[in-house]
Amino acid sequence: MTGITLRTTMGLSRLVRIVFLGLLAGQLLSVILTVAAPGLTRGTDGNWSGIYSHKNVLGSLASLQILCAACLFLQGWNRLLIAFGFCLALALLLATRSATALVAATAGLMPLAAIFAWRQGKHVTGFCLGIAIALAGVGILLVVARGADISASVLSDLGKDTTLTGRTILWRFGLDQFWREPLIGIGYKAYWESPLTTAAYLHFITKQKLWFFHNNFIDAAVAFGIVGVVLFTVALLDTARRVIAHFARSSGYVEAWPILFMSQLFVLVCFECPLLVNHGLHQLLLAAILPVVRSPTADGND
Repeated sequence: MTGITLRTTMGLSRLVRIVFLGLLAGQLLSVILTVAAPGLTRGTDGNWSGIYSHKNVLGSLASLQILCAACLFLQGWNRLLIAFGFCLALALLLATRSATALVAATAGLMPLAAIFAWRQGKHVTGFCLGIAIALAGVGILLVVARGADISASVLSDLGKDTTLTGRTILWRFGLDQFWREPLIGIGYKAYWESPLTTAAYLHFITKQKLWFFHNNFIDAAVAFGIVGVVLFTVALLDTARRVIAHFARSSGYVEAWPILFMSQLFVLVCFECPLLVNHGLHQLLLAAILPVVRSPTADGND
């Protein structure tokens, strides 16, 4: 309800500015706190977490900030401030060394290149499409020839092992619980709260007090069964369809932000827990990007 209210009262353009300014304030505080008290904001491996609870949180918010900055810069709003925010977010993203956040930022920016080329006209679009097809062909040949080596190399470059920093262990626990109650699940957060599940053993194995499986599809499967997974997937795909259709009828670059957000979100839901969490920012923004009934000038560039 909060997300829908923000969209109807402020419009998309103002909403993106608010998100950008809010994230910028958090990033500035993270830098100040890291300089003043590095022991509180850095892990033993030197990764930054800033004012947040974990490096992945700072990384995911920095990647979200990059998407906001890119759209607002192309829209032409306060470009000096936007450039500063973009560079700061990129620096913090690299400082966190969060591979998931880096991949999410890349996935979020990729549609913007296609959108920019499309907006430049059919000649530029055709040229870029030809380049993309050629690169895709080369990529397919490389994968066929050296698929296993490329996979191991990519994981190594991202600082990950074959378990994706223990994520595959969590996924096995989650899938095991899903098959115990596959139809409607055991309830929201019930796996982590009930003494009758394997949550305590999972905490012992991972040596972490976790409360999600680092995969929202598995979270939905355990909590709500196959019914929940279907509804969750349909909701994501329908939201993506709606924001793409809305962008096709719009003229500004800020309307592309929901597409970038959804592209990033599809990565995060597979490796983190941006949704199905109380009061989560990504969950609020997922509701806020939905095109809703509003006045004709609500999404203006004022």
